[in-house]
Amino acid sequence: MSEKDELMYKCIRCGRDTSYKELEMRGGRIKCSHCGYRVLQKKRPPIVRRIKTD
Repeated sequence: MSEKDELMYKCIRCGRDTSYKELEMRGGRIKCSHCGYRVLQKKRPPIVRRIKTD
């Protein structure tokens, strides 16, 4: 599985998640599959960063 298959996007209007794979199946257009809005935000992976403080 490639990195692009794991990418997730969140619709700004309805808040639902859409995978990159689902966007590719719809012709590669950036468009929410639920409400049709064309502004999607790429979700970041949950990475925990630890910073040392003295």
